Amino acid sequence: MLSYELKQKCSARRSYKESYESARSRLKVILSPLDFSHICSTIEAKASKSKDRISRKLDKKFNNLKRKHGIPQLSNLNSDDIIFNYSHRVLSEVEKKVLARGLRFCLPPKEVDTYEVKCSFELLFRDLTRFGPALSSENKDRLKSQLKNISGSCVL
Repeated sequence: MLSYELKQKCSARRSYKESYESARSRLKVILSPLDFSHICSTIEAKASKSKDRISRKLDKKFNNLKRKHGIPQLSNLNSDDIIFNYSHRVLSEVEKKVLARGLRFCLPPKEVDTYEVKCSFELLFRDLTRFGPALSSENKDRLKSQLKNISGSCVL
């Protein structure tokens, strides 16, 4: 499907180029050299502005996509092409690779918040007893002790 679309775009571009060249040759015969050069320069200036506007729009869309989905794998990218160091400090390769991963990249925390882990397991227990199958008090105690053991192993 993509190759079909590419062929269609290439053929459309080729037909535009041929019609432009034929119109240009007809104008060259009809107009004086001064008028012809003025019209050609005006048309080319407008086409250049349009091309620049479309390129900026596409670049903006591409940058938004990169920001939204992150940068692709670093193995395909050269960090010197991505990172622009405006400071006087020389960056190491490791620093460049970290910066190339983008602003959303962060290292995992060195310490785990034990309170947050235990709270999430307590919420899990509450949801399981509320929305899960009905449990007897003995099974609830067993589930609670097992979740405590699991949360304890996660924290350590």
